[in-house]
Amino acid sequence: MAQYVAADANHDGGVNLLDIVAFRKTLLGIYESFPGNTSWRFGVWPQSLVSDDLSTFQETQYIEVLQGGTTKADFLGIKIGDLNGELASFFGGQPIEIRSGEQINLSIEDVPMVPGKPVTIDIRATEAMTIEGLQLGWILNEMSFVDVQGMTLPIAEENISFTHDGAFRLSWHTDQVTHINKGDVLFSLTLLPNSATSLAGNILQAEEILPSEIYTEGQTHEANLEVIQTGNEVLSNISFFGVMPNPFSDQTIIRYKLEQGACVSTSMMHLAACCMQQSRYLHPASISCN
Repeated sequence: MAQYVAADANHDGGVNLLDIVAFRKTLLGIYESFPGNTSWRFGVWPQSLVSDDLSTFQETQYIEVLQGGTTKADFLGIKIGDLNGELASFFGGQPIEIRSGEQINLSIEDVPMVPGKPVTIDIRATEAMTIEGLQLGWILNEMSFVDVQGMTLPIAEENISFTHDGAFRLSWHTDQVTHINKGDVLFSLTLLPNSATSLAGNILQAEEILPSEIYTEGQTHEANLEVIQTGNEVLSNISFFGVMPNPFSDQTIIRYKLEQGACVSTSMMHLAACCMQQSRYLHPASISCN
């Protein structure tokens, strides 16, 4: 009975697809609270919890005599959505968050971005796995969400939410397991940079808005996001030329050749290893001067 009460998200006296939708929209931040329901339901205690008929769950204690009658009334609190009893373990002194599996990494490749120009990024698996569900909580700094496209996982717009403060949430699950190979693209995101020029440092995990987790057969894993830097590959295609003129001038020209377009970062350092000035530009393939 307790699990049925916890699963009845919309308080309609049954457990069905509408409850799954309500839970998902609450996780995504679309709902601030469960529709038509409270966060907790309190039942009279003791009572039988053997039945799966929610109409038999007693939530009212009747006290017929106020003077000299009942002076103590116990109750049973059930947290809506707590189907596996983690909250009860928390009140018993155990951690509320129990992840049974090892950390699993997801990767995206850092790409140069031009403010105002949409860019599509692929979220890839770094190892083979059999997946049943996925939830993610990220912060997108200086970027706006444009579109999502399911690849190996059939993720659609109904599985995500994006708010004006940059909070990105994703919640997806399936009744049938999905087999993932190493390097598979799970889904793709199209983002619109406002002022960001790269993904590194601008796409961050945010446990406070939604813990990032991957659900495999019988286990829950922390989903860690890796931003793969391609700087080494770009550096191999850069040719540097001599600095001119000599150090006695108050101006210096640094010449270099790019075989392909890339973001170029420059840093001016003090002799004491303090950074005095930094700049970052997106250059096409050419000989450029800085």
